[in-house]
Amino acid sequence: MKKLPFAIVLIAASIGAVIFSYWLPNQSHSIVTAVPVNSIINKHKEEHTLKVSASKDHKIEVPVQKSAADNKEPPQKEVKPWRKPSTQFQPFIELMNKPLVSEEERVRLQVLMNDYALLNTSREILFRTIKHNELDLVRERERLDAVLYLTTILVGKYNSSQQELASELVIEVLNNRTYQDTLSTDLKKSLVGDKVELGLALAVFHPERWSQYKESYNLGEKHQKLVRYIDELAKLKSEQLKDNAERLANRLRTISNS
Repeated sequence: MKKLPFAIVLIAASIGAVIFSYWLPNQSHSIVTAVPVNSIINKHKEEHTLKVSASKDHKIEVPVQKSAADNKEPPQKEVKPWRKPSTQFQPFIELMNKPLVSEEERVRLQVLMNDYALLNTSREILFRTIKHNELDLVRERERLDAVLYLTTILVGKYNSSQQELASELVIEVLNNRTYQDTLSTDLKKSLVGDKVELGLALAVFHPERWSQYKESYNLGEKHQKLVRYIDELAKLKSEQLKDNAERLANRLRTISNS
């Protein structure tokens, strides 16, 4: 009876040893296999992190290739001949358009204002035979420059010695009625516009000479309409000049009293 418990204990110990020997290999295998898997995962994460960091820090510059069209300079705009001052009056107009002139340039301008050759050129241009019925922009520009030269003399800004000669030439232009009936409407308006500009300068800055002209010449019906139109413009222009002179005088008076 005493040997029975010892046998039972021995059998239980054997069974426990078998169970322990079976559990230990499986547990060791699971531990061994877990370590490499975790290392691989961590290594993959580190490599991925390095790649992302490198892509953020590294800036790739893509070269931009310019086309041949980008290297070309913009084409220069051609200035039309009728936009340029006519050759005869170019020195005069260039000096006139300068905001500031030197003393030498002022003397040159004064010489041009007294140049009889320019006055004669103005006459030739304004009385030139019209060969074309339509507007010729180059010839229009020459007439425009001639009118500008004569009106500048009449205004008296540069004290030209040719004021009397310019007044006589303006009256000749006003009396010129040799226009052809075949001229286009635009060309006729342009020629009448020349008369208006010249007559207006004569009426505003040489009112006595203008009054003598109206009294001395036998004007036709159409010409009378032109003269009345110039008179209306001259009245408005004179009032405008008077107002400007008064404003300037008041301003100078205010400056002197301050």
